[in-house]
Amino acid sequence: MFYIIGSSGPEAVALSDWDKKTDCVGYVTLPEVERQEEMLQISARTLEECMFEQARYRMGLKYYDNFGFAMLKLLQIRNVEKECGYLAFFMRENLFVFVEIKDPEGFIREQFEGVLKKEGVNTSLEKVVFEFFESFLQEGNTVLEETEQIVIALERHLVEGNIEKDLNLRIFELKRQLTLQKNYYQQLSSVGAALMENENKIFWKEDIRYFKAFTDQAEGLRKNTQLLCEDLVHVREALDAALSYDLNSIMKVFTVVTTVFTPLSLIAGWYGMNFNMPELSWAYGYPMAAGLSLLVVALCLLFFKWKKLL
Repeated sequence: MFYIIGSSGPEAVALSDWDKKTDCVGYVTLPEVERQEEMLQISARTLEECMFEQARYRMGLKYYDNFGFAMLKLLQIRNVEKECGYLAFFMRENLFVFVEIKDPEGFIREQFEGVLKKEGVNTSLEKVVFEFFESFLQEGNTVLEETEQIVIALERHLVEGNIEKDLNLRIFELKRQLTLQKNYYQQLSSVGAALMENENKIFWKEDIRYFKAFTDQAEGLRKNTQLLCEDLVHVREALDAALSYDLNSIMKVFTVVTTVFTPLSLIAGWYGMNFNMPELSWAYGYPMAAGLSLLVVALCLLFFKWKKLL
């Protein structure tokens, strides 16, 4: 599908009816590009890059002699675990074409159609492109706020001493998701910055401000996501400290028990030796040994209490 950008807003048109002097934006699939390769004036090399599997993971925008070309890996930011979409685009004078490489749930096409329905009179090619790219950032701030609340909840659990068994795994999964989001925003920010450069003078200079706004927004989301990643590092350190504290508490108990029983072992060993001891034939020898043991235990406990080890 192709749309010319006129004074009355986007208007559907067949590519063969486009006069090449009016701004036009298109959204097509890869087979459609192959069928209209000559009319779109796209090089065979560009098509090969679209079809090459590994190229789908490349980021950034490349400028050729008379057109620019880029590929994007698009996440569903609300759920980064869902299958990614892949979108290529190329641009030359008065023409900007999005090429759908892979759209597993149709969310990319849906965003494009939503932008066209929203645009009215006095729009421009640059604004349509800006609105489409910006649609992939719409939920970014909301998702970051929700993630921030999750991180705060994790910190509160740690402060309250509620260390869940799978807390370490939750932190790891959250860090992985934030890393995916951060790389996603970095990709969009890089593309926006490249569009701002307008190397081939494809866009009107006064409309470059749209791409600057998009780049600033993507870069802001990237920085905030990076800050959340750093907060998670602090949470992880706090978890390690809490686990170390618990381990130290356990070791302290074992140390106290060992220290208390060491003199008792000495007393038991002393009276277990085969020597002629008066206490062994004394009527009060056994109670004395028992009392001595209790006295040693009491003194040890008082000592640890005085040293605030208990």
